[in-house]
Parts: sequence; structure tokens; C-alpha cells
Amino acid sequence: MGPKNRNAKLASDGKPQKQVIGTHVRYIGMGDKWYTCSVCDRRFLRGFFWESEGKSGCTQRCLKKQL
Repeated sequence: MGPKNRNAKLASDGKPQKQVIGTHVRYIGMGDKWYTCSVCDRRFLRGFFWESEGKSGCTQRCLKKQL
């Protein structure tokens, strides 16, 4: 038997896992109903935003600033 793969990652490699805050929501605006982020004023007609506890942001960073 040959040696085991040295490059294989272990499940307990000690790196902290990223914590997901909020839920990822798809936004599709109709006509002139654009989504506007209340933190950075980014606007888009179609795309994804993050939502939690009645607050929303275009990224998780914007959402964390509100919570």
C-alpha cells in the first residue's frame, strides 16, 4: 500500500468557519422599483440581498452594520 494523500484536509484543521448571518433573498424589481441598500446606497433592479430581523443589506457586511 502506498502513502496516504498528504494534501487531504482534515475536518478538524482548526480554521474558524464563516458564520452566515441572515438569509439570502433574490430580488427582482418591476419597472422602476429598484432595491436600495440603506447602508451603502447601492441600487439594483435584479440581484440578491441579505435579510434578518426585518433589516436588509446588499451584502452580509451591510447587514451586520444594521444589527
